[in-house]
Amino acid sequence: MKPLAISIGRIIALFVVVSLTSCGGSGGGGDSSGGTTPPVSSITLSGVAAVGTPIVNGNVRVICTTGGTNTPTTTNNSGAWSITLTGQSTPCAVEVSGGTINGVTNTTPYHSIAINAGTVNVTPLTDLIVANLVSAATPSAWFANLSASAAPLAAITQNKVTTAFFNLSTALSGLTALSNFNPMTTSFSPTSGNVSDDMLTALANAMASNSTTYNTLLSNASSSTFTAPTGFNAALAIAYAGTTSGSIPFTIGGSVTGLSGSGLVLQNNGVNNLSISANGSFSFSTSLTTGSTYGIAVLTQPTGQSCSIANRTGTVNNANISNIAVICTNVTLSCVGGSGGGTNGIRLYNPSNYFSVALSTTSANALDSVTAGWGAAYSGATGTYTGSLAATVWAVTSSYSGGTVAGTFLGNFVPNFIGSGAHSSSQIAGGGYSINTIVSSASQINPPAGQYCLVLTLEEYAPGQCVAAPNSNLTGLTGYCVVDWLQFNNTVIFQ
Repeated sequence: MKPLAISIGRIIALFVVVSLTSCGGSGGGGDSSGGTTPPVSSITLSGVAAVGTPIVNGNVRVICTTGGTNTPTTTNNSGAWSITLTGQSTPCAVEVSGGTINGVTNTTPYHSIAINAGTVNVTPLTDLIVANLVSAATPSAWFANLSASAAPLAAITQNKVTTAFFNLSTALSGLTALSNFNPMTTSFSPTSGNVSDDMLTALANAMASNSTTYNTLLSNASSSTFTAPTGFNAALAIAYAGTTSGSIPFTIGGSVTGLSGSGLVLQNNGVNNLSISANGSFSFSTSLTTGSTYGIAVLTQPTGQSCSIANRTGTVNNANISNIAVICTNVTLSCVGGSGGGTNGIRLYNPSNYFSVALSTTSANALDSVTAGWGAAYSGATGTYTGSLAATVWAVTSSYSGGTVAGTFLGNFVPNFIGSGAHSSSQIAGGGYSINTIVSSASQINPPAGQYCLVLTLEEYAPGQCVAAPNSNLTGLTGYCVVDWLQFNNTVIFQ
């Protein structure tokens, strides 16, 4: 099950304003901010009342902002209902009570809101939206009070409903399909395999497995800081994965362009290797279900080329993934792997085998998360110790072999040394000690588009003593001097 990936913009797009219709033609509708609409000759509200299965013969009552009372109706065997209102003005509140669910008497009333004419479903999810919208842990009591005065409905706007839906989607992040389906206005059939119905089934199953009552959810929803009970989202994710739509496998793929070399191998989530020999579309052999995350990486670069990946990570959400773009470029820069020999007994620890650098993106000028695996060693006499040490990753435009570092700073890493070899959190004691289990991360802006070699330098704080490479452009690290270095032998293309 994927973590919820949703935005206010996405939610607003889901809450599309539906034009009111009338017998004589187009009726007046409110703008996207909601508010009371003028009475029209007639408007029709219709939808489905369900909890994962339909509510059959449920009593449907509608109260609108203006226009007085109207004749109730009932749901049919599929939970569907429809009512035409004459001389009424939206917003309207809808309640479905009674009836049966799988032949058992329904004792819980559910509610929804109609900002405009059209589809208005009534389900536990819409009921939770209402609870958050009107700050009522008992929406049925709020609805009952509307019979005396419908004035509170006039304060309900489209924006407020959108916010309540966002609060619901955020609180129930384990139900990731909510990002694509508006429970109030998306038409659906209460049958297994329908995404909206499967979400309701998952909600019911999660309540059972997590020992969470519906009243608890309503109480939580009534708060402006709507949060799910402990463990509930994990239960939701598992429950939705067990439904028909939640268990449908979707393909993970995209396209390759610019490939001319041989040997390109891609990976998804560190496994599922895929060899690619030509430009065009590709798809991994292993499909993923809704809620699953994917992360595409280049395991092996093609001969004479370097490939970068756009749209490399994401979460499956009821659709095939086809927008992964692998872009390959000829390598004209040769990065010769090598390292320095250390200075004053200070050196990188076993650089030919131990060191690594990983970039979260190779997009030019983009914010990057750089992770480095590194270590340091000091062979000075017992009783001596180094100055404060730090490591830095650079992107350079020509192969580096020592001396002044001329390139783009990608991140500096201040250590936290511990153990017998640590003189302090940033210093190593003499006596032949080494510290080799350092994994550090930093965020920095990538360089402009082009080909680069990656260099990692080890630096010691020694103000006034820098001869070869003072790092004056390192924020917060002035006074540090390069004492050792390592260049990786893979060319990186930022584009």
